[in-house]
Amino acid sequence: MSKYSTFLQLCAILFLLFLVVFLYRFIVSTIKKNRLSYYSLDLEKDNCSNNIIFIMIYKFSKLLKSMIVFNGVSRTYDKYVDDKTSLKSGMDFISIKILLGMAFVILYIFMCFLYKTNLSSILMFTCFIIGFLIMDFYCIYLESKNNRLISNDILEAVIIMNNSYKANRSTEQAILDVIDRTEGAVKKEFKKILNDIKLGLGVDDAFKRMYLRTHIKVVNDMAVVLSLVSKTGADKVVIFEEIEKRLLEDEKILNEVNIIKKTNKLAVIVFSLLPLIFILYTIIFNEKYMNLLLREKGYIIMLVLSIVYILYVFIMFKVVKGDKYDR
Repeated sequence: MSKYSTFLQLCAILFLLFLVVFLYRFIVSTIKKNRLSYYSLDLEKDNCSNNIIFIMIYKFSKLLKSMIVFNGVSRTYDKYVDDKTSLKSGMDFISIKILLGMAFVILYIFMCFLYKTNLSSILMFTCFIIGFLIMDFYCIYLESKNNRLISNDILEAVIIMNNSYKANRSTEQAILDVIDRTEGAVKKEFKKILNDIKLGLGVDDAFKRMYLRTHIKVVNDMAVVLSLVSKTGADKVVIFEEIEKRLLEDEKILNEVNIIKKTNKLAVIVFSLLPLIFILYTIIFNEKYMNLLLREKGYIIMLVLSIVYILYVFIMFKVVKGDKYDR
């Protein structure tokens, strides 16, 4: 165990030294740039140019790009870049992750000096990992939020495409109408579809790629419909009208399901609290039960009560939850 602990401490120290080198290079490059910036033209101006935090993030991203090591990883975060955010590329997400990790380490060191405790390299490493992973949880939240928005707004996109088909427009023109008339995640996804088509993919393949990104059943149905239209020459207007009718019916059912879910949540809260209130009332106002629990084997009774209560809540959640309604 001591060998394992020593190995972890050594890894943590090396990792922290690596961070110090990173920070040193970043400070040196910033100082050199500031020396030349007075005599050069500033062409990179945006809404966040006066924000010190974003200036630091952008400069740190440039340093990471020059090292090439993080370029491949940063591409996985490009999908989270949006026009509404101040982050320009996936590398900015990597910069925030590293800077947050370093901030947590600095905070830990400050707390150790404040409470006069010894520094632990393993805890410093753990603090960095916690700060490093915070941005990933934010990205997971963004992805789930985008998927919810797409699921809610996909009906509007189908209606727009159906109206475009009724006006004898092509599929590409219908996609452009959706991009022009919608906002948020749906607009972003249809822009990706249009880019896929311009790169040479078929319309059905472009919608299949959207389905793989969003996992929305209706998008897959649209891909199948467009594939049949291209192969058999079927009437797009009739087929999209059927999809629109089905989505409207699904919207009504979904609203009813949401009302039932809200009622069920309230019932779960009430019926979860009732046993606790009853048990606490019985224990507090009855000396026999109190003396029974204070004995040497009273913890067994508490353990049994806790297990029964957990099983009760688990079964109630299972019964109330029901099956997930999917479009």
